[in-house]
Amino acid sequence: MNKKLSFLIALELIILIAALSVLVTKIQTHSGIPNHPGECSDSDAGLNPSEKGKTTSMLKNKKLHAWTDQCLNINQLAEGYCDSRSPTGKKTKVINCKKEGFRSCQNGACVK
Repeated sequence: MNKKLSFLIALELIILIAALSVLVTKIQTHSGIPNHPGECSDSDAGLNPSEKGKTTSMLKNKKLHAWTDQCLNINQLAEGYCDSRSPTGKKTKVINCKKEGFRSCQNGACVK
């Protein structure tokens, strides 16, 4: 094998290793995103009415479905959370902030 061919093969290997390194970094960065139908992630770790969260699940058609916690009115919060028994991997629960000891609902969370 001549030197020019050896150099080209070595260069291609270096480029391949660099590309794989970038890919692994991207996968690690986005590991919180579901990649199989029925999988779910919740930024506020479940039923946590005092924190506005975003619930993301993957549907059977492999499309992502995102839900952000939101106030239905001054007293009620629609809180998304993961539930493996649900076909979508996620459910929503209406929480009465006053009954849970909070003052009201503001910006997707119950506040004291």
